[in-house]
Amino acid sequence: MTKQEVEALAALRVEGLVGANLPGIDLSGANLPAANFHRAYLAGADLTGANLVGAILQRADLSGADLSNADLRFAELNGANLSGADLTGANLSKATLSQADLSKADLSEAFLLTARLFNTNLTGTNLAKTDWNNAYCRDPATDQNFLCTLEELQAAGALAALTDPPHRFSGTALIDPDLAPDGTTVIATIGATEVASTKVTTGGSYKFRIHQPPGQSFAGKEITFKVGGFSALATATWEAGGENLLNLRTPGR
Repeated sequence: MTKQEVEALAALRVEGLVGANLPGIDLSGANLPAANFHRAYLAGADLTGANLVGAILQRADLSGADLSNADLRFAELNGANLSGADLTGANLSKATLSQADLSKADLSEAFLLTARLFNTNLTGTNLAKTDWNNAYCRDPATDQNFLCTLEELQAAGALAALTDPPHRFSGTALIDPDLAPDGTTVIATIGATEVASTKVTTGGSYKFRIHQPPGQSFAGKEITFKVGGFSALATATWEAGGENLLNLRTPGR
């Protein structure tokens, strides 16, 4: 099967790629948004720079595949075999990697904003210079301590370190607990891009960390917030290594 044939099947939104046997195929730069590769065999495939936004890759075999700089936002990778895969610079924002095998995969400089890493095999996974902050190691619906920590990633066998501080802006937002009780969703955006999402914790506080992904510049840009779906009055300006304390109040509440 050629790259063009795969793109055509993906565009039709049919199941022609489910369980497909495509080892080593060249899909570099392919346009495959929402493609259904459920249980497909893609070991050793070249998917460098591919558009896989929202792709279904559940239980797919991508062992040894090259996914460097691929766009995997919102991709479903539950139970996928990504052992030894090259994911350097890949965008895995909001991707689901529950029970996936990332052993010995290289995710250096990848972006994992709110990616779900529940019960993921991270043995020997390279997370050096990876923006794993705000990745979920637990379900936020059931555990308020859902964000991954450096200690647990290292305990799981990953080669992880803290994200380089110059690419980080952090702070604490104080929110009236009467207006936004524990569990209320708070979303931070820069322009039209969601850059952080979490829930109000005990006492109406919200700790946020906004990391600048590779190849982008947030310097001097305004950060706006939504609390439970309502736009907050307070805003912040992103600066490298900056910190801030905000008192968020939402209009009409």
